[in-house]
Amino acid sequence: MAYKEMFFVQVFEIGSKNRLVPGRVYEVSSKIEAERKAGRLADRVPGVIAFSQLIDTEIEDAHEPVVLAHYGQVPDEARAA
Repeated sequence: MAYKEMFFVQVFEIGSKNRLVPGRVYEVSSKIEAERKAGRLADRVPGVIAFSQLIDTEIEDAHEPVVLAHYGQVPDEARAA
């Protein structure tokens, strides 16, 4: 098993019935890039979260995500990860 730390930025948008829904997920190359991208996107979307996760793509296993930053409206379960 070879776990690799991967970094992501997830945006949240307002969907039907004025509910917060997940939007696009961006894979980025580093913690710093994830935090910067989340900060830039925060001005354009209702909510955004940057997180890292240890993933083994060979056996399709992943550890719990670690929140690096969040801005705006983000579901409680996403912030608690």
